[in-house]
Amino acid sequence: MKHTLLVWCLLFTFAAAAQEPPQETPTFRTGVAEVRVDVQVNDGKRNVQGLTKDDFLLYDNGRPVTVQHFSQSAEPLDIVLLFDISGSMRPKVQEAISTAGAALGELRKGDRVAVWTFHDRTRTLQTFTTDLHAVQTILEWDLLSTYYGGGTMIQDAADGVARFFINQPKSDRRRAVLVISDDDGERTMKDKELLDHYWQANALLAELIIPDPPGVEDFRRYNRQTERGTLKAVIEKTGGEALVADQEGGAGAGFQRMMQGIRQRYALYYPMPQGKPGEYHEIKLDLTKEAKKRIPNARVLSSKGYMLPEN
Repeated sequence: MKHTLLVWCLLFTFAAAAQEPPQETPTFRTGVAEVRVDVQVNDGKRNVQGLTKDDFLLYDNGRPVTVQHFSQSAEPLDIVLLFDISGSMRPKVQEAISTAGAALGELRKGDRVAVWTFHDRTRTLQTFTTDLHAVQTILEWDLLSTYYGGGTMIQDAADGVARFFINQPKSDRRRAVLVISDDDGERTMKDKELLDHYWQANALLAELIIPDPPGVEDFRRYNRQTERGTLKAVIEKTGGEALVADQEGGAGAGFQRMMQGIRQRYALYYPMPQGKPGEYHEIKLDLTKEAKKRIPNARVLSSKGYMLPEN
């Protein structure tokens, strides 16, 4: 009787396991340094799902490389939400976080979120946490009750997050920074310097741009004595997206759309080539002809390069 009961328990366990959907987990080779390329593909309306590694063409410094491992949305995510809290941003931030619950709902269990703010200085409002309900509370209460004013040191703020990531222990977690701003700050550094730091950090930079009403931006820019600072050139080369809120039905819808785009990315892995530490390598990634036929309006967003690690 006990033997029969044991057999039935084992059969039940195996049957239950067989019914569970396969987990989307990448396989890694121990001790082998690999380059990871995160890529987002959309057709002009939505993110394209269901692609395989055979749908991509990948080149490192002009040489074709073979994708060894491939996954979609499998790796846990570390994302810093970087909010512009300069003088004109309060109503814009309030509109953006009106969908905070839905935007954070795009994330998965195990993803970590941090909340930073910036104007003349950068401040950490919430360190990394997996408690998304706590993050929503921070956004809906603490973020709106903070002081709004001062300048817009957008490049310094984005660079501060990159340097933070560089100093963190290496891991398989994907890194992303989402800036919510009007993208109208003061230029404080060269694009190349900022880009180098993002490549060293192996991090994606993206931005939800919430512009001023017509006339306000032009007047402010005309009266500014310093050169305008923007993140657009760096965003494009890290594989990120600069999305204008008005084109997405408003800042709230744009916030959710950006979080979805960051979360729903493919990861392609290939062996890291030999070279000197700090050496720059150019990445070129595209879809195959067959994939382009299936997705005629495909837009591919991926990093344009990386730097060989120091160790």
